[in-house]
Amino acid sequence: MAVVLAVRTPKSKQHLRLMLSQFFVAESTEHAKFTQLVLSRPGPSYYPAYQVASTLGISGLAVAKITSSFMALLADGSKVNLGLSLKFEAKSLKVLNWSRKERGWEFSAQALELIREYKV
Repeated sequence: MAVVLAVRTPKSKQHLRLMLSQFFVAESTEHAKFTQLVLSRPGPSYYPAYQVASTLGISGLAVAKITSSFMALLADGSKVNLGLSLKFEAKSLKVLNWSRKERGWEFSAQALELIREYKV
């Protein structure tokens, strides 16, 4: 990373422009390499919620409840979240590499295994 000090004299403007252009060319090259690296890595496979339900032998409603926040009231009056919090429907938020919302909710293989363990 280059540190450039701006000096306002006519003689230094050319030198300042040269240093700035060298800095931004190096930065854009590094950015392009990083972008290429990120795009080339394999992403997780996602499965639609109905396929997750079918694979696990549970209903689609059960998958919907398990993967969101699911509050239960205990005997002492306190509430506890029994859900996995993999999705937040009201805010349309997801958990990276675990869930996403395309046409409907989809879950990664990692999430499918977690739901399988939860079921037991």
